[in-house]
Amino acid sequence: MKQKLRIVSLLLTVVLLMSAFVTPVAAGRENDRGRGEERGRGRQSAQQIQYLDAEIQVIDGQPVIKYETAEGYSFFEFPWPELGIVDGKELTLVRQDDSFVMQTADGYEKIHIEEFEVALSSGNLVLVARVNPLKLIPIAVVTAALTAAGIKISKTTLAIATSLILSGTAVNLANVKSQFATRLVTAAQKIGIILRAPSNHALQQAIDRGVSIDDIITVMTSGQRFFDPKHNTRIAFHSGLRMFVAIDQNVNRLVTVANNAGRKDRWKPQNWNW
Repeated sequence: MKQKLRIVSLLLTVVLLMSAFVTPVAAGRENDRGRGEERGRGRQSAQQIQYLDAEIQVIDGQPVIKYETAEGYSFFEFPWPELGIVDGKELTLVRQDDSFVMQTADGYEKIHIEEFEVALSSGNLVLVARVNPLKLIPIAVVTAALTAAGIKISKTTLAIATSLILSGTAVNLANVKSQFATRLVTAAQKIGIILRAPSNHALQQAIDRGVSIDDIITVMTSGQRFFDPKHNTRIAFHSGLRMFVAIDQNVNRLVTVANNAGRKDRWKPQNWNW
């Protein structure tokens, strides 16, 4: 096995298999031969990958494959991959310490080299790890879709647009509003608050003002409680976030969302419950 590893060492790649799809992501050293082979591997299905009884370790900054032979354990060194192919498209792999850093809708995620498994694909040695497909869409693609739809780019709209693109659904205001409402109601349920779907006005305000669902939840759980007699609404106000939400007096439905806002004099302190 050690001799075989040496033979395929120049073809060594990293393959990231998306958890919800079978389209692999191949990554390897940049050379003309490797690019063609990696593109081919990038279109293979999971059934064409044969897992081996070996593991990845990092020794003094050098990645190695540890495998068992008749004489005991052996180690095979290989170079850090530099080029990746995601669904047939090239990307440059960014390495930070012993991990690959991948851009996501919400920032970045690290995939440690030791998380990969060793396998054979079409006679070539590969390393395989499963990753969330949401993390493999270039951020530029998502922002372009939001910009084209005239939707403000924010943490929440980026996540929603990414999900829509992956599901083959159009990125437009109606679909973003629908996803926003569903995600907000679900997030509230997780903390024990039963919400009705927000009003169309509240959704439009949240999207136009770049308000995140996480911030809305923070206001709802730790904001000060008031009553607004002018609009007959309950108010949750967070002074640190300078943000408030207004809730229908009779049902738990958000009717107004505002950020960069201060406390209004007409609000009356009231210890209401969700």
